[in-house]
Amino acid sequence: MASQSDARAHNREDSDTENPNTGTPKTTFHITQDGEYFAKENDKWYEVELSYLGTPIIGDRPTNEPANLDSSPPAKWGEGYKSNKRMEYPLPDEYTLDGKTELDKTEVKHLTKALQKAENKRRRLAGPENWEKRFRRPLAIGQTS
Repeated sequence: MASQSDARAHNREDSDTENPNTGTPKTTFHITQDGEYFAKENDKWYEVELSYLGTPIIGDRPTNEPANLDSSPPAKWGEGYKSNKRMEYPLPDEYTLDGKTELDKTEVKHLTKALQKAENKRRRLAGPENWEKRFRRPLAIGQTS
């Protein structure tokens, strides 16, 4: 795999077409059945390492096309990648936390808001201490009249 010294960080979008405005080369990411990542850029293959956040770091030297490419593409998560789509659950483009926020964009504030909303919806059960106030007479619990 490419080392940090002879690699460049991926600073362009994973796309199927060249960006006509910037002339950015076409780059697609692939994963092998062994879990190794490769980038295909202008019909050349490059080995890819993932940073600890999953951001691809593309090697500088072209390599041969890998023989055992997985038919399932790598799963995009935030700015990086993780495993292949077939093996990952949940995928951020399939589920949201609150109907708006994709899972890979979720922050603590989104989780806090969702938990507060759930807590507010939960009804508190009236306990025996509230029964006496509601019925305006003492209740003898466990006794029959």
